[in-house]
Amino acid sequence: MSHTPPPPLPVFTFQDWSSWQALLNQSAGMSFEMQQNLGDIIGDQDWQIDLPAARLTFGGQLNFPIQILGSLSFQDHTWMWGWANSQSNIPEPLLTQANTLRELGEKHRIPEMTTGHFEVPEGFEYQAGTIGRGVFQADGYYCANYGTGTLVATIKSDLIPKIDPEAIERVITLFPQLISGLPLDHRAAFLHYATARGLETIEEDTIILATRGIQEVVATFNEQGILQGIEGKLAKS
Repeated sequence: MSHTPPPPLPVFTFQDWSSWQALLNQSAGMSFEMQQNLGDIIGDQDWQIDLPAARLTFGGQLNFPIQILGSLSFQDHTWMWGWANSQSNIPEPLLTQANTLRELGEKHRIPEMTTGHFEVPEGFEYQAGTIGRGVFQADGYYCANYGTGTLVATIKSDLIPKIDPEAIERVITLFPQLISGLPLDHRAAFLHYATARGLETIEEDTIILATRGIQEVVATFNEQGILQGIEGKLAKS
C-alpha cells in the first residue's frame, strides 16, 4: 500500500504590516523551526564568508548563497542595515533583500526598516533575521559573529531540510523555546505559527486548538495572552 504524501504547507504571506512587532509575531514560528533545521546540518562548524561570491561556507564543505541584511555592533549595540553601511563595501547584488526591506518599510511606515543606523535592544539581530527569512521565504538565516559584531544574512538552499507538515510535535517542543528568546505576543505568534504550518485552528476564550487530521495541539493562555501550557494528541493517522 503506497503512502500518500502530505499536502504542502500553505503559501505564507504577511497579513499585517502595521509594525515591526506584527511582522515578528507572524514570522517567528516558522523561522525558528527552519533555524533548527539549519542548525542540524551546520552544527558548530566554523564559518567563512566570501562577499564577492555571495557565499557562506561552513567547515569548508557546506556552501550557501546568501543575502546580507545588516549587522549588529557589540561596541555600542547598534544595528546598521546593509544599505546604510557604505564603509564595508558590500557588493550591491548582496543587498537586494536589504533594499527591498527598506522599500517595504517606507511603504508601510515601519521605522525599524527605514532607519539606517540605530540603537537596539539585546537580540535584535535575531529579530531582523526572523523577519527577513519570513519576508523572502528563505531557508534560514545566520548570525555570523566576527568579534566586534554580528553580520546577519539570509540563506537559500535545498541542502537545508524543509519543514515536515506531519511532524506537528515540533510545535509543542519548539514554541516554548521560541517565546523564551524573542519578545512576542504569545497568542498571536502561536496562531500564526499553527496557521503557517497548515493546521486548522479554533479559538475558544483562553485556548487555541490546532489540528491536523486526528492530531491536535492545545495551547492555553492567560487573559494577557501569555502562554500557560501546551500539550498535544499526536497519534499518527
